[in-house]
Amino acid sequence: HPSVISVHDVGETPDGRPFLVMELAAGALSDRMRVATSLPGDDVLAALVTALADGLGALHRAGIVHRDVKPANLLIMGDTSAETAAVGGALLEPGERLVVGDLGFARDQRRVNPGTTLLGGTPGFRAPEQLLIDGSPDARADVYAATAVLWALLTGATPPDPETLPVAVQHAPAAWRDFLLTGMAPDVESRFPDMAGWAAAAA
Repeated sequence: HPSVISVHDVGETPDGRPFLVMELAAGALSDRMRVATSLPGDDVLAALVTALADGLGALHRAGIVHRDVKPANLLIMGDTSAETAAVGGALLEPGERLVVGDLGFARDQRRVNPGTTLLGGTPGFRAPEQLLIDGSPDARADVYAATAVLWALLTGATPPDPETLPVAVQHAPAAWRDFLLTGMAPDVESRFPDMAGWAAAAA
């Protein structure tokens, strides 16, 4: 899928270390966020929403939950180097696209074995149910994380803990508050049901 990182080869070195051969990325979204000179405009936000919805939606349709969606795992593909983009402070340059990468914590829902499930996720972007051994995170855990990514983009701040969300959301742009509250709802049943519904609400 064009919004998911391509893996060209897998193998093992002579001394037994596994390796992957993937597409070469110009950098990660987290790199650009560190040097961005302003919050993203509507056009960049729309491109990011589309890429997240398309990439994660494709994984979910294949029965896979990413479980570690965050800016560092959203890779930028294109001819522009991270250093060149940093000069202008842009999140995305013309001709670049965002892809979902690093599926190291991904979970195949069709082959679930609770006894071997890793917690996964990164504080600030990890859905509450991922802290439970028997939480069985589904696609809505990625909905939470994708919303947290937008939180970071919209506010320039680290996403809040679920307990402080109702207060912290007052510092987010008013037009996005209901979206953020739904996407990052601590109760999984209160979130958007899938990435298609998430993208539609963000439009």
